Amino acid sequence: ASATVSGLSTGLNIFEWTVSSGVCPVTSAQVTIQSDEVPANISAGANQSICADQTTLNGTAPASGTGIWTLVSGSATINDDTDNQSVLSNVAIGSSVLRWTVTTGACSTFAEVTITRSEPPSEALAGDDQSLCGTSGSLNGNTPAIGNGTWSIASGSATIDQASNPQSSISDIAIGTNEFVWTISNGACPSESDTVVVLVSDDPITPNAGQNQSICVDNAQLNATAPLSGSGLWSLISGVATIDDASNPQSTLS
Repeated sequence: ASATVSGLSTGLNIFEWTVSSGVCPVTSAQVTIQSDEVPANISAGANQSICADQTTLNGTAPASGTGIWTLVSGSATINDDTDNQSVLSNVAIGSSVLRWTVTTGACSTFAEVTITRSEPPSEALAGDDQSLCGTSGSLNGNTPAIGNGTWSIASGSATIDQASNPQSSISDIAIGTNEFVWTISNGACPSESDTVVVLVSDDPITPNAGQNQSICVDNAQLNATAPLSGSGLWSLISGVATIDDASNPQSTLS
């Protein structure tokens, strides 16, 4: 015969089946039913993003019963599969899924955690330093084989047309020294960066050598406009004369 029982208490429950027939002696037999609690509040820990090939798992310690780690996907070595905080080594690039299963008697439950390991980014190369006369130009960073690159301005001022383009054009560059940083990043790994200096010189004014002169003596004074930026220099194109101070816009001529 069979019967349904409900409301079992946790632990050992003993049932007795008794058979009687007329004046015959009563006979009986017993059966035990072990009722176990389903493990509660099981966690495999927060998902992790790592760069090194080793990390520590962080499953919840079981209040009762036992726990065990198993690898669901990916590749890694679980150093102690019964330790809720086991070290995980030889973690492969990409995603690996680990399962923490807690068993109490006939009951079990599990939780999973994803470990994502990134590969270190490529070395960043920002290109050679540049000297410009105008206020526009182009950068010359390397194209990363691993990771993504971004330009930023460390000092100075400019407009970077495409910050993610290693050969981005730049405009509105400030006069003087400007520093641009090319940074390559990939996942949880430390980024790589390199700096290039772009030196912009101010445009000189249009030179004015002064008015033509007619003289009788063998000396005269030149009268060029002094440059607001940069430097000026007199030179003799034809004829014979001595320029007393070639870098002086008002040099005497003898």
